[in-house]
Amino acid sequence: MDQRLVNIEEKIAHLERHLGELDGVVREMYDRMDGFKAQLEKIRSDLETHQPGSGDAPAPDSDQQLEDDKPPHW
Repeated sequence: MDQRLVNIEEKIAHLERHLGELDGVVREMYDRMDGFKAQLEKIRSDLETHQPGSGDAPAPDSDQQLEDDKPPHW
């Protein structure tokens, strides 16, 4: 075979291998993103259920809340 043709076939083989590797990386990143989305939705849901005034108890008075938030050295 012509050396030029051999070089072209080698380059194609390398490109196909790299394409397969990149496809795997993209697939892995997509799966990780799905996991992150699920975690984010859970965090959002948890935060919404723990918002002041979202439960059965009345929302704390803002002055009282500030008083409770003072550092111990005050």
